[in-house]
Amino acid sequence: MAAEQDPEGRAAARPLLTDLYQATMALGYWRAGRAQEAAEFELFFRRCPFGGAFALAAGLRDCVRFVRAFRLTDADVQFLASVLPPDTDPAFFQHLRALDCSGVTVRALPEGSLAFPSVPLLQVSGPLLVVQLLETPLLCLVGYASLIATNAARLRLIAGPEKRLLELGLRRAQGPDGGLTASTYSYLGGFDGSSNMLAGQLRGVPVAGTLAHSFITSFSGTEVPPDPMLAPAAGQGPRVDLAACVETWLERVCGHLGLGVQEPHRGERAAFVAYALAFPRAFQGLLDTYSVQRSGLPNFLAVALALEELGYQAVGVRLDSGDLLQQAQETRGVFRTVADQFRVPWLESIPIAVSNNIDEQELARLSQKGSEVNVIGIGTSVVTCPRQPSLGCVYKLVSVGGQPRMKLTEDPEKQTLPGSKAAFRLLGSDGALLLDVLQLAEEPPPQAGQELRVWPRGTQESCTVRPVHVEPLLRLWVQQGQLCEPLPSLAESRAFAQQSLSRLSPAHRRLEQPALYQVALSEKLRALVDRLSAELVMCHFFTQPATHWTPRASHGGLESGISMRVHPPREDPSPARADSPEFLGRGGPRRPGVVHGCLSGRGWLCGNAGDSTHPVLSPGGPGGAAGGPGARPCARAAGTGAQPGGVEAPAGGPAGAEHTGPGAPSGRGVSTAATLTAPGPGGSRALAWPEPEPAREWAGAGAAALGAKGLSQIPAGGTGGHSCPRGDAGCVRLRGCHMGLLPASSPCAGHTAT
Repeated sequence: MAAEQDPEGRAAARPLLTDLYQATMALGYWRAGRAQEAAEFELFFRRCPFGGAFALAAGLRDCVRFVRAFRLTDADVQFLASVLPPDTDPAFFQHLRALDCSGVTVRALPEGSLAFPSVPLLQVSGPLLVVQLLETPLLCLVGYASLIATNAARLRLIAGPEKRLLELGLRRAQGPDGGLTASTYSYLGGFDGSSNMLAGQLRGVPVAGTLAHSFITSFSGTEVPPDPMLAPAAGQGPRVDLAACVETWLERVCGHLGLGVQEPHRGERAAFVAYALAFPRAFQGLLDTYSVQRSGLPNFLAVALALEELGYQAVGVRLDSGDLLQQAQETRGVFRTVADQFRVPWLESIPIAVSNNIDEQELARLSQKGSEVNVIGIGTSVVTCPRQPSLGCVYKLVSVGGQPRMKLTEDPEKQTLPGSKAAFRLLGSDGALLLDVLQLAEEPPPQAGQELRVWPRGTQESCTVRPVHVEPLLRLWVQQGQLCEPLPSLAESRAFAQQSLSRLSPAHRRLEQPALYQVALSEKLRALVDRLSAELVMCHFFTQPATHWTPRASHGGLESGISMRVHPPREDPSPARADSPEFLGRGGPRRPGVVHGCLSGRGWLCGNAGDSTHPVLSPGGPGGAAGGPGARPCARAAGTGAQPGGVEAPAGGPAGAEHTGPGAPSGRGVSTAATLTAPGPGGSRALAWPEPEPAREWAGAGAAALGAKGLSQIPAGGTGGHSCPRGDAGCVRLRGCHMGLLPASSPCAGHTAT
């Protein structure tokens, strides 16, 4: 597939702008025979940048160009051969040389869209090896572009719609590619132009600029222009010696301002005359080289008024040091008095531009009512994003071979949402944004006017919403390597970005301590997350050594704040049979990863009741739980070899008391080893163990699968087809069905209809 032959296309990333591990994984996939396996990745971010509540999606245009032009050259493949092991099969390099993206499909948010955490900016599907190779370049192209666009949007919101914002940061940018990206996407985010000429040439960004102090200080005042004569703007009449005319006007201006004609710097005035001769229709002055009030301003006025005699109008001035707000207000005051004195009305409203390390705080000050500033040039603060230098985008596998994939990990924030997904934005009757919904791709889309049950991210409760309007968010841009619709121009994306921002509520648009915008999961996606989480958690518990697991955050229905310990494999020396009460009272043999113990107060146990292959959630559990008033024996627990044992303590039963139920051997109690810190229906719950054992610390989110979410929060009637005859929301068999650990058709252990 040939690269597009246009100037902008040459700015796209090259295939080897990537990490080495992409190539090593590619070799691994190829060696495993999985290179052509269908896979899907999602590119998204986890937190909105700069402490705000939104981001702007950007970089799509570059990504599409990169994907369509992707092809490894002979030189690329030769370099890869030099860094991979020397015994790598040559056939792998032949495979690489033939690679392109003709099998790749890209769905994405349009550039300039509002974007929120977990909602994909890009969905990339195709052959596993190829879409893996795209990871680093796409992250590079999207992350910085979106960060810059969002930063520029914030600055635009601070400045308001009336101020003209110019990006002047090329000299401060992180390299030439960073400079071009910053100039491009600051324009998309709301700036009016850039000083970057290459951005104008390649991307169509309006360019603007004035002059530097070096131009002014290069003049001493003794220079004689080779041709000081200037014709009138109308083209008729005699040419005039501009330098001489300026000297005449300087006397009049200094007289009005109460200055001596010798005070304004001669070299500065000579520089202004030279610039005016070069740009009579675009003359502007940089006023602070020596002194704004005593030199720059009178010199500028003398030249501007001389040009006005010939029919030209100066276009503005710039201030670059000192208290910019005060300088602008004082300068405007002088313009007003001079305009009135010499009857030059346009001079009163001549634009005043300011620059000099302007950040958000200073921008807010310069944008206040009465500031008299018209144009604001920002460099470092827009191109380097000092408040947050990276958006932190990630590119995660969500499906392979048609099967969902999920990263559970020890850090809840880094857990991913599995499966191929669709995304929708729900709006109210006035067009206000309600929330974004992620759902599985096979689900029917939400319908306007119909009630929808969703699970907001970061909460454990569902809610219902009835949207008046529904907007699909992800559009198909590339299908099997072919462009599906024309990409909008940069100017069109900029206009769309401003329209998108206007739809945000003031609470979400607020830059400090904003209200967080809700992203929610559909019921089916939530159920998939819960099921895969439980499977991965139980898989870990049955394969890992002793662990003390302390979840740090809520995710996917798994509750945080629960501490649990899993004992290592150990054979119990007891000769008791596996189905005897004594055996159960001692917690059974220590099989790999089995949890032994009880959550007192409610009497819940997650463990293995004598069968190493079937995990069981059992009320009371081996050894029983401390009985409170009204405690009753628990009937046969689920699972091969599980026997009656223990009592179920009602809510409010004592936590961490000795276990004396029927299943506990005489004289052998269970002491408290840890406290469950999450509040539940019976208050804080304690985790008791047969004996203390050392455990290593490990942080993660899955421990709640073993005892949490507050078991009573599972709806009566259950999930997966199970129904509790007692309608008990805390039914353990019901919880087992919910977690996908027990067959939905099994009877409810220990419960009979009453």
